[in-house]
Amino acid sequence: MDTGGSLKRFTLRRRIYEMVKEQILNQSIPPGTRIMEGDISEELGVSRTPVREAMSQLERDGLVRVEPRRGIFVKEVCEKDIIDVCEVREVLEALAIRKAAALASDEQVQELRAISQEYADAYLYGEHSQCITLDRKFHETLAAIAGNGKLEELIGEISDLVQMTRLMDCRYAANFEATIAEHNEIIEAVAAHNVDAAAVALEKHMRRVKGNLISSITRDKNSGRLEAARTRADNTVAREESSVS
Repeated sequence: MDTGGSLKRFTLRRRIYEMVKEQILNQSIPPGTRIMEGDISEELGVSRTPVREAMSQLERDGLVRVEPRRGIFVKEVCEKDIIDVCEVREVLEALAIRKAAALASDEQVQELRAISQEYADAYLYGEHSQCITLDRKFHETLAAIAGNGKLEELIGEISDLVQMTRLMDCRYAANFEATIAEHNEIIEAVAAHNVDAAAVALEKHMRRVKGNLISSITRDKNSGRLEAARTRADNTVAREESSVS
């Protein structure tokens, strides 16, 4: 039984998976980009098998899509994706925040305060991708404080998709500032063990984020249409000038 070979392939697959996932989540590989298995294989000096296995896992995670006879593409987030992810997140985190507010120790509250301060510092220094990472850490910490392992696991499973959508929210300073204020409001309610206030503060936070994300999708869509219209107009002018000359 070749357990050594299987373990090596699993390790390779995991390394490739984590590498590509990180590039997708921080948008080093932008949405809609085609991922070339051969290029990854050549860059890392490995066979295509672990690369293909890593791509299959990313597809199951909802981060890439596979188009027959065309290739593998980074998934583009649409309005329905945002609504679906936010709906699930709202249900899971509503339960988590109530349990966290009831159970949080002074040390755990201090941990939340420290994360919020790190977020504010990252925003101050323009480290927007770090803000997204810390936002994820804040919510996952709340889930951990809730003390329900299965709930924490489920929230962790959708965190990648949440992070992917939140990147769209980081183009506007007001969104960061609102997040800092809302996180602090959540912390104060948790510190006071005010379950209802914590639930209301979290709901307000997630409702605003969802609205901003949908607005970003609409702006991007309209911008794309405008750019396409400009391109068509430029092409028409070029053809007319060519026919005149």
